[in-house]
Amino acid sequence: MSLHQIIYTSCRCGIRGAGDGLQIFSHDRQFPQSMIAEVQNMFSYTHPRLSAGQSMTDELAKAMPSSFFYRFFRDGSCALAQNTYLGHDYMGATGRFGNYMSHVIVFQKQLTQQYPCEFWESPMLRRAMKYEEVNDPNVPAYLPEPTGEPGSMISVASIKEFLGQANRLEIYKHMLAALLYFRREKKRVVIIDEAENIIFWIAALEYALPLSFAQRLNFNTYEYNPDTSQARICGVLEEGTKFSVNNAMHHYVFDLKRDCYPKFPQEEFLDFVLSGFLDDNEYDELKIFHRYLEENFTFHLANDKLYDAYRLYLMMEKHQSMDIHKLDRALTFANEYGNNEFLERVIPPIMDGMNGVNDLELFLCLKSFFVQAVDRTGWDLSGQLKGRFANMIIILFTAAKDGTDFKGKMESLSENADKLGLNIDMIMHEDQTFAEFGSITLEQRKIWQRDFFIERLQSRLQHGNSWLDEITAECEKVIFNVIFQALEEAKEIGICRYLLLLLSHMVKDSKIRIENYYYPFLRHYYDRLNDFDRQKSFKYKVELLEQTQNSKRSIEYVANLISDILSEIPFKKLDRELMNIIGMADDCVNSQQIQPPSRLCMLKLGCYLQNCKTGHIVWDELAHYSPLIMDGQEENIHEYFVWIIPDVVRIFAEKKSLDNFIDNLKITKEQEETFRIELHSYYDSKKKINQVKSAMKNVFKSFTFLGKR
Repeated sequence: MSLHQIIYTSCRCGIRGAGDGLQIFSHDRQFPQSMIAEVQNMFSYTHPRLSAGQSMTDELAKAMPSSFFYRFFRDGSCALAQNTYLGHDYMGATGRFGNYMSHVIVFQKQLTQQYPCEFWESPMLRRAMKYEEVNDPNVPAYLPEPTGEPGSMISVASIKEFLGQANRLEIYKHMLAALLYFRREKKRVVIIDEAENIIFWIAALEYALPLSFAQRLNFNTYEYNPDTSQARICGVLEEGTKFSVNNAMHHYVFDLKRDCYPKFPQEEFLDFVLSGFLDDNEYDELKIFHRYLEENFTFHLANDKLYDAYRLYLMMEKHQSMDIHKLDRALTFANEYGNNEFLERVIPPIMDGMNGVNDLELFLCLKSFFVQAVDRTGWDLSGQLKGRFANMIIILFTAAKDGTDFKGKMESLSENADKLGLNIDMIMHEDQTFAEFGSITLEQRKIWQRDFFIERLQSRLQHGNSWLDEITAECEKVIFNVIFQALEEAKEIGICRYLLLLLSHMVKDSKIRIENYYYPFLRHYYDRLNDFDRQKSFKYKVELLEQTQNSKRSIEYVANLISDILSEIPFKKLDRELMNIIGMADDCVNSQQIQPPSRLCMLKLGCYLQNCKTGHIVWDELAHYSPLIMDGQEENIHEYFVWIIPDVVRIFAEKKSLDNFIDNLKITKEQEETFRIELHSYYDSKKKINQVKSAMKNVFKSFTFLGKR
């Protein structure tokens, strides 16, 4: 332990050779110059104001309170300062009042076995200067290295004796709570009591803490202005300083002369500490708890997280149960501050404790511990936790009346499983899981798929499908099988289409998944479309045809799909949309190299005739459409002829051309007779229409003649 000392006071000549007055008198030879700036603000002392009309005297100077000041620095070093009012400056009785001395001991490394309070009245801390020292005109000699010797007044025994008087234990419990509340309120503990009692209160607070905690806790036995103090614990006077009722609200004030102090809620840790000062055996237990904190955690601050640390101690070392809120806070503390050795030791018993848990909230609380542990350490706990999650799924299903009861809970369970590298969907569909932990009915599986899995999958796919590359082939198979099963159980055609879009997104940019899942799914999707109303399924079948028309892969159901679609296209004047569908079907026939159905050929011819201008018939083009249109399988040939005859008559005005057209149709004698009957019927209807038009024309002429007369 490297120690240094420095003295600041009024002298004729200081170590730097400056003029007389308040200055650094001397320090040890090895004193680090970089530390001077750190300790300089410890060279501070302001005596209490004197009463009106009162002047400083030697007697009053001796009565001024001294300041025992401890400060911890960020680099781990610390310092003790004894600030004493001396009265006259270095000139002695003839000098001016206002002089004081600050003797600072610097520990370049953290204190080892002493609490800071134990250096009260240490022999190495000076409270006075010799006249010859401060009046020497020569530069003073370097000070020796301090001995590091503590005082003898402060000990656990003396604090027990102090707290055992009057109602000090009750006051102490609330004072300790106030100290630990600093993180929430940022209020110092300010103590008003007899001067000799202040250090005992400070020591009592320190002894409640592990050594490393107390060594980070700044205090000062006397502060002139606590508002600007660097100390968490300050002793103050009732009068004569900048402390008053006006700024008391900024601090936790323990005015023990008036028995006035703040009250705090009950906490197990506070009672635990109190019991340590009542019984020697209990204080030994407190020291065990201190060692537990020192050895297992990186936490060293005096704040209310000590409550959580104590709860963790009770749970892990004393096997005490507690409510879920306290449990969660204790486990959070373990994850935030526990070292790896501690986590390795406590994970198995906590994991074992999950086996008997049948409450989701408690389960997720325990699970959160493992999530945070994985984040901190990178350990893979998925294999060990897999069975625990499976068991909780069984419990949720058992408690669920229907899907809505557990949907939100399953969402939470799944989200947390992801954080542990577990796939809750995979766990859910593993048969060995059910064999080990219970049985899930088929209906419950349907609820799972309908109300949770598919919806969650959609949410995940909003961020792309790259995550599929990170899961195992087994898990991937399970996920796609769920979609296939959901398709089989879908009650609405819209859900079937939704599942197709979902799966399409999943297989995007993956030739293997397209081959393994997409094309088989299309086959099942087509079969499911046939379970619904034909008119409703028409547009979905057209979409399916669009997805298969350019496929170079042989698709077994495509001929039936084309026939289904064409059967819904009537033999009558077609709009552009229907013509496009016919063209799509024709492209698909060509790409799949299948025999074109007769209805396709008939519709193609009808489209050609509908779009052909009068007198512009191209016989080669017509011959391309006609060979298979009349294979005798179309039952509504009559309806077809009724559709095309007006365009035939429009195009083939001459009898010779009309006969040529009929020859190109390559139809049977019976079909030709039907065609001619329909053709004559059409001519007759046109003749009647013309006769009616002629008669109406004469009527209009008569009206015109009468009008002129």
